[in-house]
Amino acid sequence: MTGDLFSMFDCGVGGNGFLSSCSVWVIGVLVVMLIFSHIVYYYTISDVEVVMFMVLEEIAKMVPDKAKVLSGLSHIVSSLLLVLLPMCVVGYLPMSFSLGAQAFVTTSLSFPFFLMTVGVGFTPNWYLGLVKMVYDGSPFLIKFLVVLSELVGMTLRPFTLAIRMSLNLAVGSVMLKIFSSLSVGLLLPFTYSIFSFGGPVIVGMAFGLFSTLFSFFELCMAFLQSMIFTMLIVSYCGDLLIKPE
Repeated sequence: MTGDLFSMFDCGVGGNGFLSSCSVWVIGVLVVMLIFSHIVYYYTISDVEVVMFMVLEEIAKMVPDKAKVLSGLSHIVSSLLLVLLPMCVVGYLPMSFSLGAQAFVTTSLSFPFFLMTVGVGFTPNWYLGLVKMVYDGSPFLIKFLVVLSELVGMTLRPFTLAIRMSLNLAVGSVMLKIFSSLSVGLLLPFTYSIFSFGGPVIVGMAFGLFSTLFSFFELCMAFLQSMIFTMLIVSYCGDLLIKPE
């Protein structure tokens, strides 16, 4: 579990060298710089610019109206999405980072952004947040249990943000690593003639084809999880906002 589960090609290109790991991280930064260079240096509207502004507008529409008092909130959330997408894609490249690093990075992003949602919805009348959790006519015990469960759920939100993304990516990556290892184990070393298309060769090629198709599916899941992570941050902004009455 401490190995690089996010790469199916490490067994073919070597171990996790320091220079190789740094080069992969630099590639992730270059992807973001390339996107912004398309925006800055193109005199006409490029396709990258159109897509980015469409995403920015959609995120700005989903941010609650009371949260828009902080004018930069939609831009912060959009920047989060731009960071998560290359990070998830780079995580599948050879010698990028391990499962523990993926969980660490996701957790380090979930806590500050959750605190940001709390700060956006903070009001001196903090007790109104407890009042709006309960309804009139309920017994005191029911009200107490509802408030307690809501507070526990709110406290667990940063952990659920981190676990949701890390575990979903990790499970798919473990499956991808297993199938790719089976493919390499059946095809290499060539103790038999490759032209004899026996059972091991056919099964190995089948596992290799499945690993390739499954890798595309995992990349789509990475994009989806990045969007879900961002949308959860936006929804948390709406849940924590309290009207100062």
